[in-house]
Amino acid sequence: MDEPILELTSSLVWNVAYKDNLQVRPGTEPTTYIPIPNKNFLCPSNLLLIGCSSTAARSNWWLGCRVSVNLSLGAIDATSDFTGVAEIYRANVGLRQMKLLHWRAYEPKPYIVTLSIPWWLEHLSVEAYWYDGPHSDNYEQLLNEINGKLP
Repeated sequence: MDEPILELTSSLVWNVAYKDNLQVRPGTEPTTYIPIPNKNFLCPSNLLLIGCSSTAARSNWWLGCRVSVNLSLGAIDATSDFTGVAEIYRANVGLRQMKLLHWRAYEPKPYIVTLSIPWWLEHLSVEAYWYDGPHSDNYEQLLNEINGKLP
């Protein structure tokens, strides 16, 4: 039997990239708070499984976080006003679910992943795992087919 194109169901192929329980900080006034700041972590793979949940979220709230995947290109030009970090992928991750993110592979690795948490969430649990399992030459085609069938 052939090797699987991707072995997504094995726990041995997923590695923790980021895992935390995030909380707002109290503000200067008694009933105010400082929103959860952006969180950054590194990811050596172009496949990332990420989940968000919040015990403080209302049942009709959907958005858990926004994910931005970036490349660190270094200084492109010594006189440039830009940092040399280029965004290559962006996605929204809903509350109470896991989402499989896939983007085109680029060099240099690792990728810099930034999580932006909505200001209205006072608590958020985040888990992110990167994939290091087997790949065949056709895995991108399979992922495109899977993405085409999703609602």
